[in-house]
Amino acid sequence: MHGGYDCVNDRTVFRIGFPLVLKGWRTMGRIASSLALAAQGGLFLNCLLSASLLYGCLPARFPESWDIDGDGYGGGGDCDDADPLVNPGAREACDGIDNDCNGLVDDSWPCDPGNCGDGTWGVLPLAADTVFVDVQANDGGNGSEQAPFQSIQTGLDAAAGAGGGMVAVAGGVYSENLVLTEEHAQVQLAGRCADRVFLDGAAGGEDDATVLVEGSFSSGDGVQIAGLTVLGGQWGGVVVAAGHVVLEYAVIEQNVGAGVVVSYPGSHLSLTQVVIQDNNTGDNGSAGIGLIAQFEAYVEATDCLVARNAMYGIYATGPGTHVALTDVEIRDTSSDPSLGYGRGIEVRSGAYLHACRTTVADNADIGISAQLANTSVRLEDVEVLDTQPGSHGESGKGIVVAGGAFLDATSCLVERSTEAGIFVEGANTEAAIGDVTVSGTSRDLAGAAARGIHVREGATIEVQTIFVDATEGPGIMVDASASLVCGDCELQDSKIAGAVVVGSSAEFTSCSIAGTAVDDTDGGGFGVYFAEGADVTLMDSDVSGQDHAAVFLDGAGAYILSGNRLIGGKVAGYGDVLVATNVADAQLEDNEITAAPRIGILLDRSTATLSGNTYQGNGLDLVWQDCGGVDEPVGHEEAGTVEWCPETDYPLPPISVE
Repeated sequence: MHGGYDCVNDRTVFRIGFPLVLKGWRTMGRIASSLALAAQGGLFLNCLLSASLLYGCLPARFPESWDIDGDGYGGGGDCDDADPLVNPGAREACDGIDNDCNGLVDDSWPCDPGNCGDGTWGVLPLAADTVFVDVQANDGGNGSEQAPFQSIQTGLDAAAGAGGGMVAVAGGVYSENLVLTEEHAQVQLAGRCADRVFLDGAAGGEDDATVLVEGSFSSGDGVQIAGLTVLGGQWGGVVVAAGHVVLEYAVIEQNVGAGVVVSYPGSHLSLTQVVIQDNNTGDNGSAGIGLIAQFEAYVEATDCLVARNAMYGIYATGPGTHVALTDVEIRDTSSDPSLGYGRGIEVRSGAYLHACRTTVADNADIGISAQLANTSVRLEDVEVLDTQPGSHGESGKGIVVAGGAFLDATSCLVERSTEAGIFVEGANTEAAIGDVTVSGTSRDLAGAAARGIHVREGATIEVQTIFVDATEGPGIMVDASASLVCGDCELQDSKIAGAVVVGSSAEFTSCSIAGTAVDDTDGGGFGVYFAEGADVTLMDSDVSGQDHAAVFLDGAGAYILSGNRLIGGKVAGYGDVLVATNVADAQLEDNEITAAPRIGILLDRSTATLSGNTYQGNGLDLVWQDCGGVDEPVGHEEAGTVEWCPETDYPLPPISVE
């Protein structure tokens, strides 16, 4: 799925007469620079808007002192004054561009983090104020390259006392529990590389993290940690309780409770190329979560792996908590023995998560879960794959939205889930889904039918341009007073029915439903099955190629079918176009009723209003049976071959939906 998709940044929205979709920080910078230029020069924007926004609409001559791109560096001192991300004060971004205008491309150490290099310090960018640490050094070092400290904490404190700078750490195992406070603002802890530098906090107490960042940081202050493996913490590997921490090119593994915790209002963690794996539950019953974000924390992760953690891969909770994932993989979360699940991502209690170009695979119980009121999850180009039941033997759902949460999913794939691909449940729970594929959803371990998309108990969902196929049960099911709007939906190769609506409202427009097969246990074989007080409109849709019938209407309800192409079932014994039983007044207008081996429209103890329908190639066009005490169908004259109140009823195809 991740084929060149651009994430839409959710922090900034520009509107200049009409909405603009912004894709990527570099584009936004150029838009900002164009706006700044227009303001400085008082330009009359008489060129094309798109060209103005991307390149600037410049006069023929302008002073060299102008800061064209608005980055604080004038044209004489900026090596690329058309790009605000390139200037002498920028950080090298490893993108094939000389970001910092020093004449070199991608020359910083982070651009080659996997290269441990030669010698004690590898490829670390050493400077005159660098503090050196080497666990194998002689006692009594002073932090110089010739006489390094043996302790990382000692090195950090020395750098803090000097006002910041890099602490360069040589290869080795460091048995320490680090504590960083506001005194360590602007300090960079740089291990030679994660394969050589191991920070082991196992000697600490059960309340100690391997790395704890705490204190009262000023806005924007923080620390950088890179190039090492963090393990052994009895209360987390890296715990951020204050400030802004940048964690890069690191491995966080084999900690108790959690690999990473971000837990304080205003605390901010940025992760790049970080692996968070194999963090486990403790003897005290603590979880083994990969990453926890809570209490109004902000986390942004790019190009990271979260794997083989216990209970949750990523867990975000609480109002004001915000997690942004780009190019992240969350997989193989193991089932906690007591709770029975190992969910990939859980967002709850008012938190917000935005995931882009992210894969959630081989997790237990649920792939992505959004729970409780004011919780919001936004997915763009996300794959949720191979979700399996938990150790309790239940669920295996790909995506779950419940308890008043909200889901916005675009350009996503949900494949090979168990029980349900997408499950939306509960009053005030809402989902908006577009350009999504849900494929290969299988029955649960007890053998109950699967649902590609299941909406129930008062939930509301709007679906546009989706493809649901190969479901071992209904492609879409809506029940228990839920609501669905489905436009341009393709439901293919389901079991029982392509779409089931029971006691709920639904609207299907311009949909295609084909290939539904009879289930050995639950029967069916219908394109759509509407029942028990359903309020349903089916418009301008194509329903064809099912085993038993295109449409089955079962029981009281409000049914409107208009402008559809309805083709009869393939099985001769039950091959009908539409079957209605115990229906008071189905509204059928301008539909094509075609190619039924047995009956075009079979009304069993039912009546209908027929208008403008056409009939072609049916065994019988219309049969009205068990008609005592039932009003005669209106418009039956349109049908060519009609059988009225036969002495022996035609059998109805069997179905069981729970």
